[in-house]
Amino acid sequence: MFRSLNLPGYSEIDLSFPITTIGKKLSQINPQYFHIATEGPMGIAARRWIKKKGLSFTTSYHTNLPEYSKMLYKIPESWIWKYVRWFHSPSHSVLVPTPTVINTLESKGFQNLKLWSRGIDPNLFPQPNATLIPKNNSESHALLYVGRVSKEKNIETLCELSKNSKFEVWIVGDGPYKSALEKKYSSSGVRFFGAIKHDQLAPYFQSADVFVFPSKTDTFGIVMIESMACGTPVAAYPVQGPIDVVEHQVSGYLDEDLEIAIDGALKLPKSSVEDYGKNFTWEKCAKTFIETLIPSGLT
Repeated sequence: MFRSLNLPGYSEIDLSFPITTIGKKLSQINPQYFHIATEGPMGIAARRWIKKKGLSFTTSYHTNLPEYSKMLYKIPESWIWKYVRWFHSPSHSVLVPTPTVINTLESKGFQNLKLWSRGIDPNLFPQPNATLIPKNNSESHALLYVGRVSKEKNIETLCELSKNSKFEVWIVGDGPYKSALEKKYSSSGVRFFGAIKHDQLAPYFQSADVFVFPSKTDTFGIVMIESMACGTPVAAYPVQGPIDVVEHQVSGYLDEDLEIAIDGALKLPKSSVEDYGKNFTWEKCAKTFIETLIPSGLT
């Protein structure tokens, strides 16, 4: 629908530039509510048109843009915080994934914050008759990562564990850092499965002994709750995202030492992990979203 360009360093992500056409399309839709889900060019264009019309809208905060911008493009975090705060300031409610992110945004001067969690599809996670993925070594523990394979996800820390003979590392996903990791770790026994369709992920979760989430910058991490719903515990750092999503020593184990977290997760009963993961439902998520919407005022 719009002219797009690849995000530098992320060829799989497009940025759309609907600067002159978004208003016409929004007028044709004649929406009762406006919700802006991204701070990118699409969101900027919509925000500009909505504000020009004097209408109301809500927004959501999904991505740790300041930290990612610094990590990937060397842009000072203070610049991006100033931009993101400006972007969300007129929003009637800013939907935020976890209490930790709410605390962070409040410390940066954000207002009108509303907690908005995430959910799993119970028809996909778990799959009772799934064909499990065999290990290369039946005596090892399979450590799984699912997600974008990019540098800021800290996946190399997980790959390093493949040098320990008791671990077998599985990487599911694609991204700009995949080829570099394959070149460095394929000889160490790390298995790279590439991108897998969402409805085919359950067998990987169910086959792994531990789901490892090495990122220190994510705002939530839906793959963690999908893994827990499959009965596979999560090992992660006690940071934003995991600290709000994982129940320590119930559905996973959190520690500054990732290997200690993995050893702790291996001791957890799968039944308690699965019961906890199933508490995250899209019905609850949708209810929060609907209750937060504000009539646009468009007639």
